[in-house]
Amino acid sequence: MQAGLSLSTNAVNYAWTQFLQRAGASYDLVPFFYGNPSEARFSSPGVIVCPCAPDAWNQILHAPPRSLAWIPLSSALPAGGSAPFENDIPILFWGAGFERGKPFAAQREDGSIIFYADIFSAAVFMLSRWEETVSEERDIHDRFPVTASAAYQQGFLDLPIIDQYALILRAWLKKIAPQGALAAPQPALNLTHDIDWTMRFPNPVRFFRMAGGELMKKKNLKGFARQIHNLYIQAVHPSQDEYLQSIDTLAEISEANGARSHFYFMAARRGKYQQGYNCAAPLTRRCMADLLQRGHQIGIHPGYETYQNPQLLMEEKRRLEDALGVNVSGGRQHFLRFAAPATWRHWAQAGLQFDSTLGYADYEGFRCGTCYPYSPFDLQADQILPIEEIPLIVMEVTLRLYRHLSAEEGRLRILELARRCFAVGGAFTLLWHNTSLVDEWAEWAALYPRIVQELAELRREFMANP
Repeated sequence: MQAGLSLSTNAVNYAWTQFLQRAGASYDLVPFFYGNPSEARFSSPGVIVCPCAPDAWNQILHAPPRSLAWIPLSSALPAGGSAPFENDIPILFWGAGFERGKPFAAQREDGSIIFYADIFSAAVFMLSRWEETVSEERDIHDRFPVTASAAYQQGFLDLPIIDQYALILRAWLKKIAPQGALAAPQPALNLTHDIDWTMRFPNPVRFFRMAGGELMKKKNLKGFARQIHNLYIQAVHPSQDEYLQSIDTLAEISEANGARSHFYFMAARRGKYQQGYNCAAPLTRRCMADLLQRGHQIGIHPGYETYQNPQLLMEEKRRLEDALGVNVSGGRQHFLRFAAPATWRHWAQAGLQFDSTLGYADYEGFRCGTCYPYSPFDLQADQILPIEEIPLIVMEVTLRLYRHLSAEEGRLRILELARRCFAVGGAFTLLWHNTSLVDEWAEWAALYPRIVQELAELRREFMANP
């Protein structure tokens, strides 16, 4: 879709399906119509969504910050309806001609529900990542920055807005189809770990840089001695290297809380932004085999240059699978480098089934407007892509290095966003690197077991009270 064009029939059907999945409803529960309400004819009450103006998508990209209309949740729900959240609701797009004086949704005389807010456009806009295909803004790593996004500019990055729209729709569906069975949402906890390093010193340059930094820059004799000790451990007892040991620690923390983690290993050659460890090295292979035996999942963490290079992606996938002895089904791009829709296409072509890259490196929240795993829509090809996106909600590096939060502030922020995910029945996906359990991460590492325990308890609480 280009700015100035309307949603195709395929895109409309896609949006309706996405909402029904989140609402727990079957596709044929009620009829729906996308167009002018005066043209909708139903034999039984249905749902009507008013399309936004053709240039509305382009307008939101250039709108002044914080200029969207927000309404109280109560005014979006039917009388007596409820939703498992309380925040005000932003209106991304109003139906054309209904920008003033109309409610979010209302019931007409025949019982049908009219959404004067174009929730279909909102869904496709957010889930397709269209804005990233038309914006030229990029950071030093060629990533679409959070500050360029409509969600950040308009203040709804903290909200799984598409999921919340779906639960508002669910409340209206209960009103017009009370006999219909609506499945209760089941929140999920995804603990994920990008394994950028398996050994502290993959080469002599790394040792001299770290040891020299302690001695020359920091004047820290204890730090220098610690690096000497780390070098000795790696040389004499490599299986006890802290980076390798931290992988096992992450697994143990998950297991202690009834969870299993996804570990994403690299198979990239050495480069400026990647260690380039050998995934077929005996210790690494033993580590991966042990994780699999314990019920954890192994995925791929493709290198820095792969996000627009399908041949290199395939090469690294084959290398990891040869070392692992089994096929891998998904993973996450290194440095969160991603180009929509090209990277999704390349992953699907490589035979990968899911990706979990889409979160911002520089800010936590809901980049796709959802915390539900979903199949993206390719607007250029006008079709659903055969891959699942599992949105990344929080990365610990974001909180500490980009946002400069304290460990306790980070813990509270993680729990805040997890509550929002679990409230809508979505999946809370957390990224915690194995290297974030040692050295300058000590304070954060001390809190990590508590964070996982609290997340597991929070999920159980929401599952018990859907």
